Amino acid sequence: LNASAAVFRSGKDNLAVADGNNLTPQGEQAYLAADDTKAHGFDAEISGQLAQGWQIQASYTKTVLEDSSGTRLSTAIQPEHQIKLFTTWTLPGLSRLTVGGGVLWQSKIYGTLAVNPTLDDQAPLIDQIYTQNSNAVINLNSNYACNDRLTLAVQLNNVFDETYRVHAINHYYGAPRNLYATLKYQF
Repeated sequence: LNASAAVFRSGKDNLAVADGNNLTPQGEQAYLAADDTKAHGFDAEISGQLAQGWQIQASYTKTVLEDSSGTRLSTAIQPEHQIKLFTTWTLPGLSRLTVGGGVLWQSKIYGTLAVNPTLDDQAPLIDQIYTQNSNAVINLNSNYACNDRLTLAVQLNNVFDETYRVHAINHYYGAPRNLYATLKYQF
């Protein structure tokens, strides 16, 4: 059994932060350089063998990025909470085959963007809030050692083909269901 925990706090000056409803001459979001920003949080992880051939790894991370007044920053890309849980099992009697899977969960991300609700250049901008609710992605994997040098690995990511954004405002989406197979030979 292995366990670790970490508490962190860091500061940064000149961090690019969205400038409210202000836009660039090209009509894109304007940014300011924020000083005295702080990132703080903690991480805890545990891993080990629960039974013969059964491995598990679990972690929890909390991260908050704030400006000098305590307002949260980067909420469109940085969830406050993340949980990861992975497990593998080497089958009894089939020591060359290992199967496993895991889940990645994160709390919601959100962001505010100034938009023009009409095509009129003189219309006032309004704040539009975009949110990606908390989500979980499940992945499965298997490894088969054909011999001492050759290994076949198969990984199925996003098993249930969840549609989720990794950036709340820009609508960047996470990878859809995908399958990887890798053949590895050690010389």
